Amino acid sequence: PYEDVLGLGHSSGVETILVPGAGLANYDAFEANPFESTRQRRETVVHSLLEKLQPDMITLDPTAIGGVDSAPLAVQKSEREAEHEERVAKEKNRMRGRNRIGKRIKRKHRNIISEAREKQREQNERERKERLENAGEVAKKIEEAAPVFRRFAKRQLSGNF
Repeated sequence: PYEDVLGLGHSSGVETILVPGAGLANYDAFEANPFESTRQRRETVVHSLLEKLQPDMITLDPTAIGGVDSAPLAVQKSEREAEHEERVAKEKNRMRGRNRIGKRIKRKHRNIISEAREKQREQNERERKERLENAGEVAKKIEEAAPVFRRFAKRQLSGNF
């Protein structure tokens, strides 16, 4: 964009000469601004350098930039660990699935043996025994029934499938 080259053809051959304004009018504005002033150029340099810096390195105190941390290595390490623990404590602990707090409490309550639970367990055992006894009586009734009605009775599954 700074030099415009013009190609000329004449009787003795081809020649190129520099002529201002002979190039294309639409220059590439993404590369550089050919009409920028010194002040604008300085601003672009500063902006590009600031983009490269980490945000925590930018400070208003000019003495903090060149300072050296003279604390012992062990102290620096403990400070870093303390900061890390604070950060971890601040993070929200999102638990999903089996170890959610509600699920843990339900599991603990399931293991508590109470009177009502014992009564329910005994009642379930009695009902199961009654069902087994009734199953024997039902089997006798089915055998006594006419062969026509036996096909409607529920069959016991044997071990062979």
